[in-house]
Amino acid sequence: MKIRVVKAAAYAVIGYQTAYLMHYYPVETIAAMVNSVMGISEKVAHYTKFAESLGIQVLPPNINE
Repeated sequence: MKIRVVKAAAYAVIGYQTAYLMHYYPVETIAAMVNSVMGISEKVAHYTKFAESLGIQVLPPNINE
């Protein structure tokens, strides 16, 4: 039983930290989330739509900049 409580507490801390970052630093948090799933196009598309729903402009890659 103790292991489940410890895991639940650890996930609660991670959830709290993620919520804090999304509230105060949404652009940076979403950029980090997109970078973490760069090889999975479905998740990149999901995070891109989520960012646009928050009013965050997502630019395509540009090799000239």
